[in-house]
Amino acid sequence: YAKLPKIPGLPKGSPVISPYVMTNPDRPFSEGIRALRTALDFSVCSKGQKVIMVTGIAQGVGKSLITVNLAASFAMIHKKTLLVEADIRRGSLRSRRAKGLSDVLLRGTSVPEALYSNHECLDVLGAGMRCPNPGDLLSSDVFASFMKEMRSQYDVIVIDTPPVAQCSDALLIEHCADFSLCVLKYATHREED
Repeated sequence: YAKLPKIPGLPKGSPVISPYVMTNPDRPFSEGIRALRTALDFSVCSKGQKVIMVTGIAQGVGKSLITVNLAASFAMIHKKTLLVEADIRRGSLRSRRAKGLSDVLLRGTSVPEALYSNHECLDVLGAGMRCPNPGDLLSSDVFASFMKEMRSQYDVIVIDTPPVAQCSDALLIEHCADFSLCVLKYATHREED
């Protein structure tokens, strides 16, 4: 559980290029991300678990912003980190023209060819090209094998998933994760949601 303040005047654009926690390390949002990272590091990563899935109930709650900054925060303490954008339907972290997860799983693109890196300890695998049925792809043995391979190469893997109210993709990915983090927006979601 963590409370993160809004970021005043957040610029538009992809948060992957320059994560807020890296460019504004002294701001309250960055401190909140570090507190969340520390809690996850002690409760999840210290037990040998390394895959953290981040989801939300609905769009627009800041899920991807938190995911990117959480991954960047782990990289800043020299943990080799992979950020996977598993929202193949609406991915926004990388350009749709860039190779990504769907290309690795469907088209045989090598993982290094599809990665983007802006920090020595942070690799980003965008969503890649749209595909006909992302749910089938994410519940496949190919995705499970991919995750098994990535576990052997990274200290921490943070997966950005679609909101659970939008589609079942997050639920399909959950079996490959060690921990699920749900992002809620204050005064927007009710306990019943």
